[in-house]
Amino acid sequence: MADRLDLKSDDYLPTMLAMLAPAWIDHVLRFHGRPPPRPPGRTPFRYLDLGCGVGATLLALAAAYPEAAFVGVDASPSHIRQGAALATAAGLGNVRFIAGRFGDAAVGDLDPVDYIVANGVYTWVGPEAQADFRAAIARLLKPGGAAVVSANNVVGWLTLAPMRRLVADLSAAAGARTPADVHAEAMAWTRRVREAAGQPFIATVAERFGESFGGLPPAYFMHEMLADAWRPLWTTDLAEDFAAIGLDYLSGADLAALRDDFALTAAQRALLEDAPSRAAALTLRDSFLARAHVHAVFHRPDRGARDVSRLDGWARLERPAADVEYAAATPGGRLKFDNAVARSVVAALAGGAASLRDVAAAAGASGETAFLRVTDSLFASGQAAPCDPPAGEDAVRRLNALLAAAAPDLVRVADAAGTPRPKAAGINRV
Repeated sequence: MADRLDLKSDDYLPTMLAMLAPAWIDHVLRFHGRPPPRPPGRTPFRYLDLGCGVGATLLALAAAYPEAAFVGVDASPSHIRQGAALATAAGLGNVRFIAGRFGDAAVGDLDPVDYIVANGVYTWVGPEAQADFRAAIARLLKPGGAAVVSANNVVGWLTLAPMRRLVADLSAAAGARTPADVHAEAMAWTRRVREAAGQPFIATVAERFGESFGGLPPAYFMHEMLADAWRPLWTTDLAEDFAAIGLDYLSGADLAALRDDFALTAAQRALLEDAPSRAAALTLRDSFLARAHVHAVFHRPDRGARDVSRLDGWARLERPAADVEYAAATPGGRLKFDNAVARSVVAALAGGAASLRDVAAAAGASGETAFLRVTDSLFASGQAAPCDPPAGEDAVRRLNALLAAAAPDLVRVADAAGTPRPKAAGINRV
């Protein structure tokens, strides 16, 4: 059994992402005035992970949401076997894994779902696979459903792309060799380019490339960096791709960049307001944020939409209340929120996950705007996270014990409130 539960892989690093949790996605939808796929509280839903790998995030959510149904799809039979073995060992009967590609009948025949997520897939596959991917989402995402699709962004890669191209050309010229040989030679060329560049820009590119990728396992380096189909995209292109299947692009899932007054300077916000089109605004925003990797949130509109209140969500602290800092550095300037409302919010969350509506009442905020600015500040600074009412405590405990042995390098663990939490948080332990 120990061999079956070892999630280590030469070409894959298991990850657990909080921003793929339903509560996190719902928070982004409500921020944009869109109703989430499910009403507030604990109600059944269906969730699909396309390109799930070994399914660390999927398993964490399955443990925390016993009322929901989860499906993971991945082209690697090895990854699927590992995820399914861990699900069996953890006693999770509400998750299943399918080995296949996006255009396979086994994927197309799935029941419609409320949430679809895909991490590290879209900009790593070619046009045909991308078309199959979009077709699968078009078939399977319910009206009112949400999708989160990660992608590499053009602007964030501008300072790394020259070295990536050089490494790819060197690898192709060298022919078939072991991943260790390719990785070692790539790092050697990176050092030589840095030393001989003669111009600051290329020297800096080489230095950043070595720092970013020198420590990766060789096979994962080849999988991640040398995929033939890899192409970064502008957000405008991504939005257009999914608009063609009826999905609206809302924003990235990064809470630090959700509010423009936190993420952008006053001058940048003024330029956005003057942008002649939405496409131009998205391109400007890409240029200002310069993110190498984004998680784009999409929504399929539903004619029977419900009223939306941002107070319908839940939240929890990501660190002990005594360690919360009431200030943070943001691209838009120094964010300060040391006031009575903020301290009351933190006190209300000190005991664990709580309803934002109840927290607002306990905090005694004079208005919803002041309260939401405080909670947005906590979210943007990474000191709080959207979550749901806790459930599945026993399943979460079993899964975390298995993950501790099977994937000790994971930086997050499953949490009964739904959103995976930092492993070192030291609070709300299950």
